[in-house]
Amino acid sequence: MLNWLLEIFSDNSEKASLITTALTTAVALVVVYIAHRLTHVRARGELKTKKIEEIYATLRKFRMSGMKQIKGKLANQSPKENELEEYQESFEAMEMLAFLYMPSIEEDVKKMNMAVVMALEGKEFPFRSSKYTEFDNYSAFFLTHASSLRDELQKQTKKVA
Repeated sequence: MLNWLLEIFSDNSEKASLITTALTTAVALVVVYIAHRLTHVRARGELKTKKIEEIYATLRKFRMSGMKQIKGKLANQSPKENELEEYQESFEAMEMLAFLYMPSIEEDVKKMNMAVVMALEGKEFPFRSSKYTEFDNYSAFFLTHASSLRDELQKQTKKVA
């Protein structure tokens, strides 16, 4: 087999043809790989952007429903069933998205939920400060973590762009 190959490419013009074909093939493979890689990176960036947008929209809903619960407790109103369900759904969605796509924000989501649950149960705020009432502290705690989540999402958006 090797002898046969040597006989076929014994002439210099045939060797040049073989080298040209090999180089052309190598260049074509490199170009295909680069095109595939660029397409993959772009698709991944688009997917990540969509997920960040989804997390941000869910965070907004979670923040609004959580603050509604805390403000209702401040006004000594008992929570409405549909509002509690809305809050629970938004928390579960936020927790799921954080777990799946951004584990770095999962702790803040849990702390935000803790603030709402403790406020609804009427428990004393564990990080009490003299300048706030009990539930104002829950509000501040909740909003601080919401801001932290928003900042993290903005960082992730900049990384994608």
